[in-house]
Amino acid sequence: MKKVTNEKVINEIEYAEKIGSGIREISESLNKNNNLDMYLKTLIKKIGGEIVYQNDKNSDVKYDVGLTITKDGFKIHPNAFDSPIRDNFYITKALGDYILFKNDKNTRNFYASHRTDETNTLSNAFAYGFLTPKKEFLKKSKEYKNNITLLATYFQIPTDFIKIRQQNLKLITIEKEKTR
Repeated sequence: MKKVTNEKVINEIEYAEKIGSGIREISESLNKNNNLDMYLKTLIKKIGGEIVYQNDKNSDVKYDVGLTITKDGFKIHPNAFDSPIRDNFYITKALGDYILFKNDKNTRNFYASHRTDETNTLSNAFAYGFLTPKKEFLKKSKEYKNNITLLATYFQIPTDFIKIRQQNLKLITIEKEKTR
């Protein structure tokens, strides 16, 4: 993972993460059953969106998630052959794409292959802010002693995303493999 040093980009990342956290707080207050899948889908529907799974194994387009913006709203296209836990991250990332970039003419059809490093970084920050709000993540990390499996279960996202969040918050460091 490339270290970001540009102050403007760092501020944009922090902003995207705060938007994600704020939207999560609002959506949680609307849906108090602590079911991430349910309140994520409810939130998307309330703001004019729809989730339409890619279900054609033979499709030429292969991506984790796509976003289509129309004059009437938007559609998020997760891969139907991925796990529901991974869907939580990718759907939230596409929601971030919509919220952060909906006025950008280049996001009418927004797929993983169309991302720039900057848009990818910002939509990731949004997703991490939404799925693992910083204050709650730090509290649970301490409570669970940084146990990746317990954190992944609590936040309902894959362990590899938990590791990245821990790295981003400097809770852990990953040593690079030594080459011979």
